[in-house]
Amino acid sequence: MNLKSLILWHCGVAPCNLWDGKCERALSTYFAGGKGVTADFVLKDGEVSIVRFDKPVQEVFDLVVQNGIAHHASVVYGEFLEPFRIFAKIKGWEVI
Repeated sequence: MNLKSLILWHCGVAPCNLWDGKCERALSTYFAGGKGVTADFVLKDGEVSIVRFDKPVQEVFDLVVQNGIAHHASVVYGEFLEPFRIFAKIKGWEVI
C-alpha cells in the first residue's frame, strides 16, 4: 500500500471555537488516569499544514518512531509550511 495521506484526530482539549458547529458536544472523562474532563466534539473543517506526505505513510511512521519524535503535533488552520521551514532553519533544526 502506498498511502500519502493520513487522518488525524484530537484526543484532548481544544478551544471551543474549533467546534465544527454541527456535531453534538459532550464533556468526557479525560483518559489520562481518569482525572479531569475534556470537551468532546468534531473539529471544524479547514486546510491545515500537516496532512500530506511525499512518501508512504509507513515510511513516515517509521521515521517518527525511529527518531523518537513526539506523537503529538500542533495543528493550525491555514498554510504555514514556509514559515515553519524558515523557523527550523533559524533554530538549526532538520525538517524531515
